[in-house]
Amino acid sequence: MKINFGCGSKKIEGWLNVDLFDSVEPDMILDMEKTPWPFSSNSVDEMLFSHVLEHVGAMPNDFLNIIKEIYRIAKDGCVLNIYVPHPRHEHFIIDPTHCRVILPATMEMFNRDKNLEQIKNKETITPLGFFHDVNIKVQKINYIYGFRVREAQAAGVSEKEIQKMIYTELNSIQEIRMSLLVSKEWESI
Repeated sequence: MKINFGCGSKKIEGWLNVDLFDSVEPDMILDMEKTPWPFSSNSVDEMLFSHVLEHVGAMPNDFLNIIKEIYRIAKDGCVLNIYVPHPRHEHFIIDPTHCRVILPATMEMFNRDKNLEQIKNKETITPLGFFHDVNIKVQKINYIYGFRVREAQAAGVSEKEIQKMIYTELNSIQEIRMSLLVSKEWESI
């Protein structure tokens, strides 16, 4: 099974398209913040969250419960595709319904295998994968640049200057697209 969470008007044929709002006529209405979800454990092969996760889980426990539900329903090897606006882009800033920044580093905190290394090395990062028995690994990150960076690239601006723009100017990165892999096997301490 493949699930398109928060589908809005972007339904995908052959997927289960779910949304909170019945006005977009999803295949299923689902409030992601109310768990457990009506899906069997280990039943989903792929999930898409296109501009969804930044809208849910304003309270930390709500967000953590969503991550645990994602993990529960995912099969081992399930692919999670997460697309979010970059927090320094106006698409994130202007929307009053955006309640949470989602970065690759945020999702990497749920990598239980990496958490074990961090625990052994006495690193101070919160090992969320370890605490919540989930193991989600960031596989690929793609940054969609904003128009100013694209214009600078087209004008032949050096990569060094492009990187400076990305780290110093608003609207440099419009969107972050991540592909993550769910692993149901892990080492013990």
